Amino acid sequence: MLGAYRTALAGLILVGPAMLFAQPEPSVIEGFFRERLTPTSSWQCVAQCTVFSGDDTTHVGADSSYLIGFSHEPREFAFTEMPYSLCADDLLLPIALARTDFDSIRVNKTRTRFEGIMCWKARIFVRDETFEVLLSGDGFFRVMQIERKGRGRSNSDDVWLLREIGRGKDLPVKLTRTVEFGWGGEQAAIVSTVELTNLREVSAESDP
Repeated sequence: MLGAYRTALAGLILVGPAMLFAQPEPSVIEGFFRERLTPTSSWQCVAQCTVFSGDDTTHVGADSSYLIGFSHEPREFAFTEMPYSLCADDLLLPIALARTDFDSIRVNKTRTRFEGIMCWKARIFVRDETFEVLLSGDGFFRVMQIERKGRGRSNSDDVWLLREIGRGKDLPVKLTRTVEFGWGGEQAAIVSTVELTNLREVSAESDP
């Protein structure tokens, strides 16, 4: 996969800027998506969780935690007992997705603007779920955002924001989950977020 990624990147450089505006093949998008979400180092951070339920209910917690490591699973966040809080597996699902076999992948013909950056939008289909992915349209295909809609019986939306943490590597740094459901005959919503700050790379030798 790394060889295909490098070959695709070299091809984009050789053909020049005009190629950046041509719709990429799904295989190119898939190759970059998998490579950019394959971790090669460990990261320490502060994880912050916030839950909004109604106008006057807000819960906030923070925890220092390791994320992806060389030889261990991500350490769980300490605030997972807080009602409706999100866990490390929720936040890091895009990394697990990058290791999953896709049923299919489709790429929009035109680019869309996200946070001032023109991006390609791809839809990844895995069993009964669809993920909408935005990748930067600059030829590096940075994974900018992933969205999953309509999961479960309730109307649940998940949105991951990602950040480039090293050359050619992206990491989910924020997940927002919005769940709407009927409550006493009225529609109610709960919004949960988990966000990483103060990211610091740790070496393989110091990685527990």
